[in-house]
Amino acid sequence: LLPSLNVYNPTKLTPQPPSTAMVLVPYLAKVVTSFAVGTIISLAFIEARAPNDVTISAVGKYDGAAISAYYRQRPLTVLGRLTRIGVPLGLWWLTTQRDQFLEKITILNEGSATALRSARGSQLRQLLVNTGSVTFIKSGQALAIRPDIVKVPEYVKELEKLQDAVGTFEDSVAFAIIEEDLGRPIGQIYDFPYGTSPIASASIGQVYKGVVKKTGQEVAIKVQRPDALGSAALDMFVLRTAAGIFKRIKKLNSDLVSIADEFGGQLFGELDYQQEARNCIRFKELYGGGRIPGIVVPGVDLELTSN
Repeated sequence: LLPSLNVYNPTKLTPQPPSTAMVLVPYLAKVVTSFAVGTIISLAFIEARAPNDVTISAVGKYDGAAISAYYRQRPLTVLGRLTRIGVPLGLWWLTTQRDQFLEKITILNEGSATALRSARGSQLRQLLVNTGSVTFIKSGQALAIRPDIVKVPEYVKELEKLQDAVGTFEDSVAFAIIEEDLGRPIGQIYDFPYGTSPIASASIGQVYKGVVKKTGQEVAIKVQRPDALGSAALDMFVLRTAAGIFKRIKKLNSDLVSIADEFGGQLFGELDYQQEARNCIRFKELYGGGRIPGIVVPGVDLELTSN
């Protein structure tokens, strides 16, 4: 009986001409792909021709113009950074706009909206941490004390956690940094009777508790995050460029690039651990040694300190 139904017979189908959309879609896909590949090749060519002997800036000495000159010749590096940071933050922002719309049309009650804002604040904090950028983490810390700018209390509460809870990096990486900077195996320098896990972490580095083998002195060992200087320089280029564009679009009188450069100068100063050591020594001279009752200022081992 089934053959007699004659419901479907592929051999009797009449061929139909392809629609305009069917013709254009593959063509446009090829055009877009060719354009993207050509752009990437051009950017790679520009970056390949960039001089390798140009340094971004000396540690602790911020130079915004030098940073801009350096990264203008490295567009692929900048594009990769924008993709890694901009896409997650952009998606987060779009999600918050959806949340606000749902709250506005009363689909979300106040309790649900508050819980959702807290969750979005936590996501923002984690996104900033995941960038691995001291620049963006520091920016989050700065926004935590500016509720007039953030305007969402739940976001402020989460950003405040960036002051002392930004996550840690691998102990093996930290110990490799110590060995590279001091030129010796870490086992020849320190003992770790209290364990080899960090006791604290912050935006720029993390701290271990150990004992100097040579002297028996108990010390706090502060290790800077890997490539902190390099990522700070790249992100400052992005920040300076965005500041200039925003100023032109909004036709502002404020020199946003100079404001960004002031922030960069402070940031690079914090990245120079030898300068921090000198500041610690000066602070101890002024306020340590029992000069102020109840105030104890630790010393610094300059032989075991690097930038």
